[in-house]
Amino acid sequence: MVKQYKIVVVKWEDSSNWRGWRTIKQCKEYLKPATCYSIWILVKRTKNCIAVTHSLGDGDYGDIMAIPRKCVKSVEIVSTFRSEL
Repeated sequence: MVKQYKIVVVKWEDSSNWRGWRTIKQCKEYLKPATCYSIWILVKRTKNCIAVTHSLGDGDYGDIMAIPRKCVKSVEIVSTFRSEL
């Protein structure tokens, strides 16, 4: 069966950290969530998360990631493709 897949760019916030010691002033000024832009194949959208993958093969997904909706800032469909996988 041929299925259509969507390639998406997801803008999302992720945790960030610094290794080592920092002053209180540095933490207040610079420590914040990381803004990420990632390109993936969309697996599924639910009310709680967006599931995406980097790989398809023989009817299976590889390395699925579920991003909580509250971390997702935007999802843009950049392309689609059809596959029998």
